[in-house]
Amino acid sequence: MSISKLVPRLARLTLYSGQNCSLCDTAKSELARIRQTRDFELDIVNIHDPGQEHWKKKYVWWIPALHIDGKEVAKGAGTHRQ
Repeated sequence: MSISKLVPRLARLTLYSGQNCSLCDTAKSELARIRQTRDFELDIVNIHDPGQEHWKKKYVWWIPALHIDGKEVAKGAGTHRQ
């Protein structure tokens, strides 16, 4: 049995955000609060940074957006619609 199967894997959260986004600031604060009691990996991606054109095109009107382990779970003001 491999050791990777014995060690639990941390969830990887990715928050897509932007500049001057109060909802993004709130999302970051909430994730920081949650992180005090639960372990997870967190990447924060500014969709306006160079190289993030794909995410900017996808989320320009929907930030903040949150992915867990690569799957979109929330976007915009906390509602998830597809």
